[in-house]
Amino acid sequence: MGYMAPSADDSDFAAISVLDAVLGLGSGSRLATALGESGADISSSNGSYCRCGTEASALFVYAATKDADEAIDVIEAEIERLSTEPLTDAELKTAQNKLVGRHVINGQTNLVRAARLTSYELAGLGFDFADSFPKAVNRVDKDDILRVASEWLRSPATVVVQPGKSAPARSTKRAGI
Repeated sequence: MGYMAPSADDSDFAAISVLDAVLGLGSGSRLATALGESGADISSSNGSYCRCGTEASALFVYAATKDADEAIDVIEAEIERLSTEPLTDAELKTAQNKLVGRHVINGQTNLVRAARLTSYELAGLGFDFADSFPKAVNRVDKDDILRVASEWLRSPATVVVQPGKSAPARSTKRAGI
């Protein structure tokens, strides 16, 4: 399922990023927990991903499953829950720590730092976005999550991909990989 999300320079971007971490970042996420508690072994892989953009972004929520209808029901229930039930203090802090930690760890090499600074400047976010984003993430509160979930997570585009029985297995090997 895909939802429109705020651009990286929007004041809601940090909150939607925290919401993304709560919803689908890792095995302790709300989505992983809800799919596990659904009573059926319906998901072998699941999560969410917020694709940062400078004009528009998108939040994708996914589950690899044998029962697409049940997975969609679980995802929709978790999206609704984010819009109506405040996060616990622990959920909020865990999501903020995961998000900031990932941002810092992924940006440790000079190559990544240079690429980030260049992309931030080209996108009009400013070279200081690398420092301002973690600060913005840590300012997000429970009310921000309720608000952005209510505003942004409406009218999803839902895509169900099911290979047919006649679909041949394809090699994923590529030259040089």
